Amino acid sequence: MKHLIILSLLLLFSCQESNSSSELNSNKNLVQYADFFQLIQQDGQTILQILSPETKKIEQTIVINPKDPLLKVACLSATHVGMMQKLNLIDRIGAVSNSLYIYNSELLKNVQDKKVLELGEEMQIPVESLVKSGCQAIFYSGFGKEFQHAKTLNKIGIDCLVNYDWRESHPLGKAEWILVFGYLMGKPAEAHAIFEDLKEKYLDLQVVSTNRKAKVISGNMWGDQWNAPAGESYQATLMKDAGAEYVYRKTKGTGSVQLSFEKIIADSKNVEFWLNTGIPTKKMMVASNPKLQNMSVFKTGKIYDYSRSGNRFWEMSAIEPHKVLEDYIRIFSGKNIEKLHFYHLVE
Repeated sequence: MKHLIILSLLLLFSCQESNSSSELNSNKNLVQYADFFQLIQQDGQTILQILSPETKKIEQTIVINPKDPLLKVACLSATHVGMMQKLNLIDRIGAVSNSLYIYNSELLKNVQDKKVLELGEEMQIPVESLVKSGCQAIFYSGFGKEFQHAKTLNKIGIDCLVNYDWRESHPLGKAEWILVFGYLMGKPAEAHAIFEDLKEKYLDLQVVSTNRKAKVISGNMWGDQWNAPAGESYQATLMKDAGAEYVYRKTKGTGSVQLSFEKIIADSKNVEFWLNTGIPTKKMMVASNPKLQNMSVFKTGKIYDYSRSGNRFWEMSAIEPHKVLEDYIRIFSGKNIEKLHFYHLVE
């Protein structure tokens, strides 16, 4: 399609990995915190590069055409919707995966009025439905596989745009993906302004040092394993920046770590706070897994979760990391608990 001009061998855009170097050292990169995309200013042009979290090589290279922005897109993740909302671009969303996970009232109404299509699960989307939606591009979260039907979609003029915001190591790196949406949708100045504002608010809140570090665990049992944020993830960074001592802060990776319940029991003996259970009440937690009540933090600590704010958290927390940080600071300090943005006490 004419909106996206691709550098690599002058081929049409496709979701194929490039063998190019991930750095263009002679040019200016506008990105400050994000690790998995770059915005390069080169010869009067702005070039977007999406990098693989695994190899650090360039997967996609796009020359931004400011005179020809994307006018209708499919957004398959809640974080994409939140960023589109911040840019006042909800009316440009032509398709979503499932309305059950949407918080934005305008987008929900558009789905109900049949102005926006529901496409189903990310890797099972029928090509015919996407064509009918009129979308020029589809934003999806890359989970290690090429988007299904990518080559077919490309041939009919629908581009696949991978988003790795969830793999970023810093909350501001995750939030900075709003620049991808801003540049492709013709609102680069607005995107920069939004990011600079939230960056300032985040850095003003950041707890550089504290005499008392609250000991924290995060996650829950899913099946036979406990899923916790890895030590290099943006979630671990949030806890550190709020002045806490996260139990698994030294583990590697920007995704999750899987642990046995026996290890969790041993590692959480002196933990004061438990975050992100994904379940709103203790009764429901015990019903899901009776063993959870054997944890000392379940009996004597404080448990906080976002599940009552549900879809609002998943849509807006990525682009409002300062509010998540402020919640954590209030939780760990015990001050202004009644003013939490996303979280609630699990009782």
